[in-house]
Amino acid sequence: MGNVVVAAERLPKLEDYLCFAVYSANLPLHRLLKPLLDEVGLTYPQYLVLIALYDDDHQTVGGLGDKLFLDSSTLTPLLKRMEAGAISRKSTDPVRLATVRPLASQPPDRNLP
Repeated sequence: MGNVVVAAERLPKLEDYLCFAVYSANLPLHRLLKPLLDEVGLTYPQYLVLIALYDDDHQTVGGLGDKLFLDSSTLTPLLKRMEAGAISRKSTDPVRLATVRPLASQPPDRNLP
């Protein structure tokens, strides 16, 4: 097989990619939320975890990961940091496996974007 050379003018431009449009739309939202979340000591993924927990507490770690599209290698350290910061509590129940609950009695502000 020979080398295939594609003319630069035929390649899509960065702004033509859907993934770039989604990324670009997400940036202003994160810029807006970051100072608000910094005030309460949360990252955006931790904020999403809290929202998910207030929707349904006593979730398994696996169920929470499925809901948030996070694998265990991402979710487990995040939950450990939340537990160390007294934001959530993870417990092990022989029947239900590991479950996660929020510690705060008030849910996060759902008026945030």
